Amino acid sequence: LGMAGIMKLLLRDLDLADDRETMRRILGHSAPFTHKDVVVIFVTGVGERNGRLEEESIVLRYDGSETLGAIQLTTAAGCVAMIELFLGGKLPQKGFVRQEDAGLADFLATRAGTRLLTEARGADAAGLKATAPLRDAA
Repeated sequence: LGMAGIMKLLLRDLDLADDRETMRRILGHSAPFTHKDVVVIFVTGVGERNGRLEEESIVLRYDGSETLGAIQLTTAAGCVAMIELFLGGKLPQKGFVRQEDAGLADFLATRAGTRLLTEARGADAAGLKATAPLRDAA
């Protein structure tokens, strides 16, 4: 039984989708909360900028807080941003849509994307919004 099967059992079969407190207790026993976790995101892109082939790397660090772990924030933000983009009509309204199908500017403009920028630490965090997008070099 994989993670999807376990979640189906809890949410649908045991009808806990609307009982958040029970879900918190169940998951809290098996996966205790920690506010000391750290997530580091390292991204490198290669593309053409101003007629030149360039490589750029960005490193962001997320630290857990008293209310939200770093892994919770970074995992949920991608899912929530995609839902925001879908509901806002910025994504195809049918068929399979991958996260990489969302544009970075659109992603960062969502409430979830904005939260990721706000919570980011590291030298590259401040300049992320101002970074000119790279075009595919292909």
